[in-house]
Amino acid sequence: MPSSLSARVETFFRERLPRIPGFEERPGQVEMARAVAEAFENEEILLAEAGTGTGKSLAYLIPALLWRAGGGQGPVVVASRTLNLQQQILDVDVPRLQGPLGLAFRAVQARGWSNYLCLRRVHGLPRSGELTPGEEEVLAEVAFHLSRGGSGLRSEVPVGEELWARLSCDSMACGRQRCPFFERCFLFRERRALEGADLILTNHALLLSDLALRRDGAPGILPGLERVILDEAHHLEETATDHLGDRFLRSDFFRFLQQLYRPRALTEEGGFLAGLRLALTSAPVPPESRRQLLGQVDLSLLAPLPALGGAAEEMLGLLAERIPPELEKVSVDEAWFATAQGEGIRLAGQRLVERLVEAAGALREIAGALEEVPDWETGQGLRLEAQGFVQRLESIRTSLQRCLAPDSGQRVHWAEASARDAGLGAVPLDVGPQLSELLFAKVRTAILTSATLTVRNSMNFLQGRVGLEEHQERLKTLVVDSPFDYAQQTLLAVARGLPDPGDPDFARAVAPGLLDLVRGLGGRTFLLVTSWRMLRELEALLQPALTQVGIEVLCQGRADRAVLLNRFRSQKRALLLGTDSFWEGVDVPGDALSCVVMARLPFRVPSDPVHQARSNRLAEAGENPFSKYHLPLAVVKFRQGFGRLIRTASDRGVVLVLDGRLLSKGYGRAFLSSLPDCRRVEGPLDQVTGDCLEWLRHGAVEGSKTADAKSRRPPVLGGTP
Repeated sequence: MPSSLSARVETFFRERLPRIPGFEERPGQVEMARAVAEAFENEEILLAEAGTGTGKSLAYLIPALLWRAGGGQGPVVVASRTLNLQQQILDVDVPRLQGPLGLAFRAVQARGWSNYLCLRRVHGLPRSGELTPGEEEVLAEVAFHLSRGGSGLRSEVPVGEELWARLSCDSMACGRQRCPFFERCFLFRERRALEGADLILTNHALLLSDLALRRDGAPGILPGLERVILDEAHHLEETATDHLGDRFLRSDFFRFLQQLYRPRALTEEGGFLAGLRLALTSAPVPPESRRQLLGQVDLSLLAPLPALGGAAEEMLGLLAERIPPELEKVSVDEAWFATAQGEGIRLAGQRLVERLVEAAGALREIAGALEEVPDWETGQGLRLEAQGFVQRLESIRTSLQRCLAPDSGQRVHWAEASARDAGLGAVPLDVGPQLSELLFAKVRTAILTSATLTVRNSMNFLQGRVGLEEHQERLKTLVVDSPFDYAQQTLLAVARGLPDPGDPDFARAVAPGLLDLVRGLGGRTFLLVTSWRMLRELEALLQPALTQVGIEVLCQGRADRAVLLNRFRSQKRALLLGTDSFWEGVDVPGDALSCVVMARLPFRVPSDPVHQARSNRLAEAGENPFSKYHLPLAVVKFRQGFGRLIRTASDRGVVLVLDGRLLSKGYGRAFLSSLPDCRRVEGPLDQVTGDCLEWLRHGAVEGSKTADAKSRRPPVLGGTP
């Protein structure tokens, strides 16, 4: 009688994993792997929180691959939020499993269209008339890269964002099997590879795109989609909210117009329409047909194009007048649009919709006329590009119309006018029902995992937010604590007596203590904040003094995130200031990072339209929005920030919290009880700064009598905690 998948998984961990050099037995990893195996065997949904250091990727990959090797039908899809995790699996975990451990399987990475170079565009763009001399040189380098067998992936092609937008694959401008480059196409070669894959690695966004296509009756991108593993699952609601909504933003729209047509100087022009016009002047068509086509381009598109941009500017200008500069983003509804200013914005938006319809119609006519051009590159190639622009114009129009028409409580509508961007948006108020119907009701097995799924030792918050409450009969939960000894490796310090983090004097009040701490550590510090304003204030206060002592201040927004992290790791004598994205997904093991400072508890901005609407819905239902929504979100983010510090069993460091509400407010217990057991000190900032430095030097401080944060509960399997 064949052994169960769980038994095979245990045997694998006991007999084969020790072959890997440096392998350390982790009981929590085996426990999670057993639970994943049972979910595959019993067609269940498993929520598995795995503390830092558990090794969760192997804990789900090994049972998934053994299930496949044992005759399991269809590929296993592993979706993460970040590319870093996909690369770790591909570059580290897959070679380990296929090498010394001898598992035979095919792993393929599924990416979105814009990640691939389009060979038709690479071939046709140099003759389009769209390129500057500098861009022509770059494209020649791309052609040389490809001639040497180079990849067509975005990460490996040295092209700037603007040129890449004109070279990358576009689902709306693709000839598919009719394209002469179809057999060599990088995207479709990978799509064909998906059909025979055992393991498909992708991101949350592509998975959600697949679900949306299936919802609308179209074929999905991912084959099968019956066994799904969602890593970094604490982001599922946020990603679904972003991906299933509509937006009309200044930045996106005018970037699109630049691709359609862009004057470079008084006598030069670029973009698709300029290239189309140039191609038509030498196309092998009768002179009368050429004159008609050129006339359509000039009269129906190029002449009205400034009015299209002007209509957008009119609507966006009215938005800027309507929204107070201190708010940046506001909720909008029918009452908002019913005001005099709101009605003006809606009318301007409707005029823009009309311009979009006219442009799409004119371009559609030109695409139809190009059918008659016999030369494939001029006729069919340009027709595909024209059709792509038609679909994008229609997509922009549809999104704008939805944003201008608030519905009856199913979506959150907002308007934005800030230095960064301006526009309108509409996103689902509650993504749970859609995820329940489109994902969890369809798949046979779903594994949702992260280092932070629980709040107050319960997974109820996540379950309610992502639609799992309707699937209790299939739902299992597991919590695996980190194997790290936080009581010995970590000191939690909390500063008392500081101004409230929202006080204008907060940054000046904390700067002297931070300078003492960072100088004492010789850098090696992350400073995490929750707003760009505080980021810039602290940068201005800390940088001059730290630069004088040879400590580099690296600040988010001054360079690419990856560049900043690499600089921090290599420099060591550095302070890194970061906001939202640096609270998680950042891995700096070793002594390069010895201190994480959290300037304030990471509550979301209460005036954010999405959070405001969700709070209102809870209040209408008689629930407390703070305890049911805002607090759980902040606790998860707080745990992520705390988790930046200890990444290996030999790491050691301090977490300093500058927000006294952690101790003075009753809800502080929700944060503290979600942390692992560790020593805690508290007091004035100068005192706890000294305690931090002393603990790092000698490993001992007096601490407070109630110094230890609550330890996590033991691992639990089965049922909702």
